[in-house]
Amino acid sequence: MKNKHPIILQAVKLRLERLLLPVFIVGLILTGCSSGMDINRMAVPDYSSEDLNVETDFQIFHTTLDSSRLFIKINTKNLLYTRGSSSGFSARVQVIITPYILGDDSAIKLKGKTIQINDEDADKSVKQLLAATDLYLPDGKEYSISMKITDLNRKRDITKFFLSEKKFPHSRQYFMAAESDVTIPMFSDRITSGKAYIIKTNAAKSGKVYVRYYQREFSLPPPPFAYYDPPSFNYEPDSVFTMELNSKNEFRMVAGDRGFYHFQADPEQKQGFTLFTGSEDHPEVTVVDQLVEPFRYLVSSREFSSVIKGEEKKRIIEDFWMEWCGNKERARSAIEAYYLRVEEANKHFSSHVDGWKSDRGLVYIVYGKPNKVYRSSSVETWIYGEENNPMSITFNFIKVINPFTVNDFRLNREDYYKPTWYRSLEAWRNGRVY
Repeated sequence: MKNKHPIILQAVKLRLERLLLPVFIVGLILTGCSSGMDINRMAVPDYSSEDLNVETDFQIFHTTLDSSRLFIKINTKNLLYTRGSSSGFSARVQVIITPYILGDDSAIKLKGKTIQINDEDADKSVKQLLAATDLYLPDGKEYSISMKITDLNRKRDITKFFLSEKKFPHSRQYFMAAESDVTIPMFSDRITSGKAYIIKTNAAKSGKVYVRYYQREFSLPPPPFAYYDPPSFNYEPDSVFTMELNSKNEFRMVAGDRGFYHFQADPEQKQGFTLFTGSEDHPEVTVVDQLVEPFRYLVSSREFSSVIKGEEKKRIIEDFWMEWCGNKERARSAIEAYYLRVEEANKHFSSHVDGWKSDRGLVYIVYGKPNKVYRSSSVETWIYGEENNPMSITFNFIKVINPFTVNDFRLNREDYYKPTWYRSLEAWRNGRVY
C-alpha cells in the first residue's frame, strides 16, 4: 500500500542533517582559585539542546591515588568569534573548575583551577575543541565538580555539575575508553557492534581485566502514578572472559552483539566500568523501528498492538498523528517535537537502558523539559512551573545504586500525578505539544 502522508521520515530527516565535527586539541591558560560554600542541593542547567550557551561535555580519568585528569570537550557552534588584531577570528572560553568533597549534609570545597581555551579560525567553522587538565582529588572520597563555562566574547556563562567517584579503587573512573587514541577519550558509554576500541585502566594490578558480558531486556516504565516493584537484576553474566593489558595498561577489543560489557580489575567486587552496545546513531532517532516503541507512551495497549502487528508501522503511526492533529503541517510539527524529546532523553538519561526508556525519559518526553532541576548526591528534583507555587508539579528521582552506571534514577511515584498525566496525554492526542 502506498504511504498516504510520508511525514514521519521527513521530520526525522531534519534531525539527520548533522555536521561531522572535527576534534582539535587546544592549549590551556591556567590559574588557581579557592573558597568555600555548601552545594548539597545544586541547581543544574535545563536538559535541552536548545540551550544557546556553550555546549560542553566532560570526562574524568583517575591517573593516581591523588590526581585525576579532567577532559573537556567544547562544541564551537554557539561561540562568538570576533576579529582580533590580525585578519582572523577567534573565540575564547573560560572554564572555572571547582571540586567539592561530598558529605552527608554539606560539601567541602577544594582548590580548583581556571583555564582558558582559545580557537583561531578565519572561517569560524564548527568543530569540537578538546582540552585536558589535572586536578588534585585524593582517593577515598566522592566529589561534585562545578564547571562555570563562559564565552568571553559573548559574556554569557553557564554552570554545570558532574560527579566523580573515587571511594573505591576499582570504580569506573579508573578506566577510560577511546576509539583509536587514548589521549582523546570517548565522552559516551555507548559503543557500536563490530567497531574496535581501546580500554585503559590504572586499577588492574594483576595485569588483566575481567569482563562480564550481559544480554538483558528491560520493560518500559509505567506511568508516574503507577506503583510497581521492578524485578531484581540477575548478576549471572551470559559470558565471562579476561583481557591482558599491554605495557601501557591498555587492551584492544571489538564490540560484539547488542548487550553490555562490565570490565573489572577485581572480579570479587561489583564495581567496574561498563560499555553498552547499541545503535550507531545513538542518541538520534534515524529509522522507523526507533519510532515505534516510544510511541507507546501516548497510546493504549490496544492501539499500540495495532502498530506492532501492522505490516506498515510507519504509515499506521502517521495515521494516528494525522487524526490527532488534523493536517500535515501540525502533524509534522508534533512529530518533530515528540521525537526531539526522545533524542534528548537518550542524550541525557541513558544508562543500562536507552534514555527514552528510563523514568526521567518518560517524564521528559511527555511533559517536556522542567523549569528547574536540582540535584544532590542521591536525589534529582524536577519542578514544572514556578518554584514554591502549590500549582507546580514536582518529580523526585532517587539515585539507584547500580554497578553499571551512575545515571540510573527511579521516580518516586505518587497518586497525585494521575490528573496531570492524563491531561498531558490528552493534549498530545489533540495535536498540541504539551
